[in-house]
This record gives sequence, structure tokens and C-alpha cells, in this order.
Amino acid sequence: MLFASGFSHLMGILGGGFYLHNISLPIYRNSKNPENNVRDIFLGFLVVCLSYCICGVFGYYGFSSKHIFGRDVVIEENFLNMFDTKNVFAIIIRLCSFFQLIASLSLMFACQRSQILLLFTGRQEAKSDAINVTLNTIILLGPLILAITYPNVGQLAGILGAVGGLLCIYVLPTVTFLK
Repeated sequence: MLFASGFSHLMGILGGGFYLHNISLPIYRNSKNPENNVRDIFLGFLVVCLSYCICGVFGYYGFSSKHIFGRDVVIEENFLNMFDTKNVFAIIIRLCSFFQLIASLSLMFACQRSQILLLFTGRQEAKSDAINVTLNTIILLGPLILAITYPNVGQLAGILGAVGGLLCIYVLPTVTFLK
């Protein structure tokens, strides 16, 4: 049961990652040297794959070894909860994670805003900044409510990634074709 649960979370997160790849399209469409797009995309995916593999292997080794915590440890979904709140290294990691989320959040909001605007208005750009702020607030309300009411990050990412992947990979193309 534990394997099936972990596998479904993994597949949900992979589905969410597959869905988020369309964020890179506007970046490459507006690149300075479009003749290098294939090389740049390959290098980007390679660096991301290597960083995930390195962080995963060393993270699993570090958290599962007895010499760090002095006991057998079950790795939590949010690894930062395993450290004391006064641990200096954990504070630095929390700050780095915060800045990474802030930087990637603007890119994800831009993608979601353009998709919502394209769906409702037929254009990808808003007419005013007030519309952008309103859409950002609406987009942020759902995750905020989920984070407050259901703090299990891994399960949430798995479920939402699976549902989003299902909708964008299978349902949306089929409905579009049928229409």
C-alpha cells in the first residue's frame, strides 16, 4: 500500500511537471537567437534532470543516514519540518526556497493569466494592470485555501498534478477535437 501511494504521488507530480512545460514556450518564442532554441531546450532539460537526480540521491542519503539525526528517520513530505526552527542551515534553506518560489511564481502566474485571458477574451495580454492584479488574486486564492486547510504537500502535489495532467493531456484535446 505504501508503494502504491508513493507511486501515485510520483506520477501525479510528473503529470504536473509535464503540464508546466508549456510555460517554456513563450520564453523560447521571444528568444534573441531562435536558431539556438533546440540546443537551449536540450541543455535546460539536461541541467534540470541532473539537478533533480543529484538533489534526490544526496537528499535521500542524507535524511536516511543515522549519523545526522542519531536515529532512524522517516522522511517527511516537507523535509524542512525535520529540522529545528533555530537551525541556521535550515533557515538558510527556507530563505532560498522562499526566493525560488517567488521567482517561479511570477512565471507561472504569467502562463496562467495568458491562458485564462485567451480562453475568455481571445487575447493573451490584459488591457490594464488592474485586470492582471485581479487575475493574480483569483489564481492565488485557491492554493492559499488549500495550503491552510490541507497541509500535506506531497499528497496535494500528487493529486493536483494527476488531475491537471489528466485534464490537459487527455480531456482537453479530446473535447477540442470533438468540438
